[in-house]
Amino acid sequence: VNQAAIRGALEFATVFKAICAGFLTGTEPAICQKCSTCRDEHKCVVEGRCASADGAVSTSTFASTIFSLCLFFGCVGLIQWKRAQTQMRDQVKGILAEYMPLDEDKIDSTAIVDDDDDIDGQFT
Repeated sequence: VNQAAIRGALEFATVFKAICAGFLTGTEPAICQKCSTCRDEHKCVVEGRCASADGAVSTSTFASTIFSLCLFFGCVGLIQWKRAQTQMRDQVKGILAEYMPLDEDKIDSTAIVDDDDDIDGQFT
């Protein structure tokens, strides 16, 4: 092919690449440019299009999908974090209310009693 001997098995992909390599850059047929990156070159040449690209996703679609998923899971994570913070705050308030009741009616409920009767400076 192109005045060069091909060694090894004569598979379609090998012969196709050898023929396309014989053209100068920019002068190769459109089929060489179209099918050189396909996984199944034989099917590409027969059908005239790269069949493996039919089910492929474009880069922009892939990037926007990944961004959307990151945004979604980030929002879900933020909501869960806020919810956990609120629950923890409520639990702490409940524990404090249970062990340290706040009675506004009883102002003298402190353990320290101020006795001004000890004028001579002696403690009893």
